[in-house]
Amino acid sequence: MTTRPHLLPGFVLLGLMTLTAFGGLAYACWRWGPEYLKRPLALCRQILASVGLIAVTIQALLFLLSWTQIGRDPALLGRCTR
Repeated sequence: MTTRPHLLPGFVLLGLMTLTAFGGLAYACWRWGPEYLKRPLALCRQILASVGLIAVTIQALLFLLSWTQIGRDPALLGRCTR
């Protein structure tokens, strides 16, 4: 199977965006612990930061699941997300 030349820039852009997104998530998880404990933030900001990071992590996991065996079977993906 050959790749059509006009699709190649799209594949490269999608790959770069995906790597950048997962790199940013990894960086946020890595920096979150020490920085989170150093600064005294208001309780609402602490809760919102925690919920936001957890939500983005769950979204990334669902994106990865769409490439695995679970993602190829709509029934399994639906059961996993419930």
